[in-house]
Amino acid sequence: MNQHVDQKPQKKIALSGKAQYYTYALDRSTLAPGLYKMRMVRLESGWTPGFEPTAVSNDEPLEIDESVKNILKEIDDFFERRSAFKKIGFSHKRGYLLHGPPGCGKSCTLRLLEKRFVEQFQGIVLYWDNGNGIQMFYEHIRDQEKSRPVMVVCEDIDSYMEAFEENILEFLDGQVGLDNFVLVATTNNINKVPSRIKDRPSRIDQVIEMGKPNESVRFEYLRKLGVVESVSKDLAHRTDGLSIAQLKEIVVATVCLGHPLGPVLKRLEVADMSPLEVETEDDDFPYNEEDGN
Repeated sequence: MNQHVDQKPQKKIALSGKAQYYTYALDRSTLAPGLYKMRMVRLESGWTPGFEPTAVSNDEPLEIDESVKNILKEIDDFFERRSAFKKIGFSHKRGYLLHGPPGCGKSCTLRLLEKRFVEQFQGIVLYWDNGNGIQMFYEHIRDQEKSRPVMVVCEDIDSYMEAFEENILEFLDGQVGLDNFVLVATTNNINKVPSRIKDRPSRIDQVIEMGKPNESVRFEYLRKLGVVESVSKDLAHRTDGLSIAQLKEIVVATVCLGHPLGPVLKRLEVADMSPLEVETEDDDFPYNEEDGN
């Protein structure tokens, strides 16, 4: 996803020593597929939209939940069927709002969508992180590339509602039509997102609830992290109510840091503290046998 590292834009400016801001939305050979923050930069002629290449996480996103697989498939279909939208006369755009409690997998889902979008569709992902000015950046790209796939990611969209609700509506309903475009927003509190945004198709087309993972999802998640089958089955069964983030912490604390499993489970308030049944004697899931966990 870091394909922008070797690109050679026509013009760039260094700010704060190391940050490279690409000051024009150029063609695909120079503004490479990738993830970008939007920043206004000052040139001799004045302020202009800039695009700062960025990376969000080194974690490998895992495709485990059925709802996540459905979103990925729909976005695949969306970009492969642009002609169908055009034939009917509809704008080729789609909006998704992912909601659920912290740690339920919203960020992991975003990483999957970004990865697929960049690698499969050679698209540009823009991080909308201040609630303001998005239309200017989008128009700047469209002036140069009329049909480049663009995804806008807005995490915790509810945090921008009070100050920037009108800006968000202006962008989603703007006179410059959104085309070959996907918006993916998230929130921990769906009630803080106004109805005229979340309940209005063509602004947000699908509102998708992401809850705590069930036992089968917890099992699949642990298996994909390399935990042996018997341990994955045992932990998945006893960790009802834990989030993906908490399951990750179990693996990080025990496998990566070598902590005894018992205290980790106690810290995460896992009720069942009985010893694990381990099918092998290797170190796939180390734990302190003297503690009985």
